[in-house]
Amino acid sequence: MKARVGAAALAVIVGGAAAAPVAADSETALDQARRSAQASSFSGVVDVMWRDGKVMRERPLTVKAAGGVLLFGGPTPLMALDQARLVHEDAAWDVLWPAALARLSRPDSGAKYEQRTSVGPQILGYDTVVVDIRRGARIRERLYVERFFGLLLRREQFDDRGQVQRSVGFRELHVDATAPSLPRPVSTTTKALQSVTGGKLHGPYSAPVGLGEGYRRTGAFRQGDVVQVVYSDGIYDLSVFEQRGRLGSKAAPRGGRPVRIEGAKGWHYTWPGGQVILWQAGRTVYTVVADAPYDDVLDAIRTVKGSSSGPSVAFRFRQACRSLVGTFTDER
Repeated sequence: MKARVGAAALAVIVGGAAAAPVAADSETALDQARRSAQASSFSGVVDVMWRDGKVMRERPLTVKAAGGVLLFGGPTPLMALDQARLVHEDAAWDVLWPAALARLSRPDSGAKYEQRTSVGPQILGYDTVVVDIRRGARIRERLYVERFFGLLLRREQFDDRGQVQRSVGFRELHVDATAPSLPRPVSTTTKALQSVTGGKLHGPYSAPVGLGEGYRRTGAFRQGDVVQVVYSDGIYDLSVFEQRGRLGSKAAPRGGRPVRIEGAKGWHYTWPGGQVILWQAGRTVYTVVADAPYDDVLDAIRTVKGSSSGPSVAFRFRQACRSLVGTFTDER
């Protein structure tokens, strides 16, 4: 669980919950705060909270940053290094997202969201600016940004009823501009997907340029039989993983709540970084990982269309799908 909590906290502070580091065409308060985090030297403890059904869960996590390296502690440490995202497993640093890949271009959030800024409260002795990210009359995000360094001290996400759905905030924070640089990995391994263009995805795979709710395609990636298509609405990131196969109830991880996607049976999972939705359309199994509120994700993915052609797929595909979603659940 701590590895998944760490991934959520890393995504909030420096970006990339469901996608790669993304460059905004029109920079938001989130983009500015994430850039500040990678340029600052600090240490502390963050509390990660998320709503799982009717239960509000919470986990503390240590964090430190210096010299362009941001490190989250725990049994499975995670690192943001320049534009790369790494996880420490099996005594080695594995690159989840390599810096060598071109940065993706995120659409302008102003087409969907409005930002309102006001003077915020003191948090841990630091003056803050509060940034509300709204869609119409509905608040979606509230950011508490430290006024001098620009660090994001707390981030709250709200559901469609105005309740806090998840949050990440510092419990302890020590800023030290003289802190020595953190060590960088001497060597790494990689299991990262390789970048492809949407036009080169043939057969059962699809990569439409846009989904519902204003999500635009920012990149497509592939490794073997798994394709990841990345979308963004300027604030949130959404990844659609596509894999040929059939999904039965035994192939889905435990703990999911039933959901219908255009008549197809699926499962919804909540993790500290947002939402995971798993379903089958035709002979393709889809897994969506997103940091957006659940209602927004559900409306966006209803436009995903599956393919009904092609042969049936062996058990190994179902197992691969189980492993993919298992990363974000307790089945591990």
